[in-house]
Amino acid sequence: MFAARKRQRLEECFETVEEAKERVIKAPKRQKRSHCPSSVEGNFEQLLHDVSTWTTVNWSEKGKLYIRKTGDSTPPPNAGQLLKEYLNSKGVDTEAFDQQKSKYMNM
Repeated sequence: MFAARKRQRLEECFETVEEAKERVIKAPKRQKRSHCPSSVEGNFEQLLHDVSTWTTVNWSEKGKLYIRKTGDSTPPPNAGQLLKEYLNSKGVDTEAFDQQKSKYMNM
């Protein structure tokens, strides 16, 4: 029973390497899609000033405060990640704000 099913599956679904290469060449090209909005805005000068007073950070909450999509009043869904990456690019040590890491480092 299983041998018959395996034979049937191979007959219907098997694709040689050459057939696979040909299929890939003929397939339409996919657009690369970024998970970041094309542009964001915010009060980055105030952010860089405020970061010196932080002890622990909820990145989602801080992202909602400081990051906005250009021309929109709402923050992007990954505002916390964008905020963290922005601070890393400016040389801020964001790992110092991670709550779980600091908790386990004291052990």
